[in-house]
Amino acid sequence: YYINQQSHIQNLNRRTYGGMVAALDDAVRNITDALRAKGMWNNTVFVFTTDNGAPSTHFNGEAMNNWPLRGSKGTLWEGGVRGAAFVTAPGRLDPSLIGNLNNRMIHATDWFPTFVHLGAQNDTQASSLMEHLHLYGVNAWDSIANDAPSGRTEILHNIDPV
Repeated sequence: YYINQQSHIQNLNRRTYGGMVAALDDAVRNITDALRAKGMWNNTVFVFTTDNGAPSTHFNGEAMNNWPLRGSKGTLWEGGVRGAAFVTAPGRLDPSLIGNLNNRMIHATDWFPTFVHLGAQNDTQASSLMEHLHLYGVNAWDSIANDAPSGRTEILHNIDPV
């Protein structure tokens, strides 16, 4: 069904990938519609993210790319380690930042500590949970919601074996 919707795309691999993205779009719409129908949307932090850049080996390298970034999934170039995300949180984001690009340094390991912070009753409880769970990562919410500087100054990308 979804692949057939993409019949305007000539390359079969790109058409298949387009169908996958269309199916994902429908799934996200179903989730957001359900949250709205249950009256939960205005108390939701919705994050949609990737863990890395697009792979160059899938679909014979014909469906995805990371242009203008160099590299792909599995490489240490920006195209392999840099990813896109969007966050929406009705009533929790500075309205002037909605739709803006955030280039703050945020790592995949920062999402869980950020959610711990958002779910905690206060900063003391959040810090206690972080310590108890031995979490690596930083709370990135202030960078996301208020465009504050990142809590990070560096990100480890690779450790070569000794």
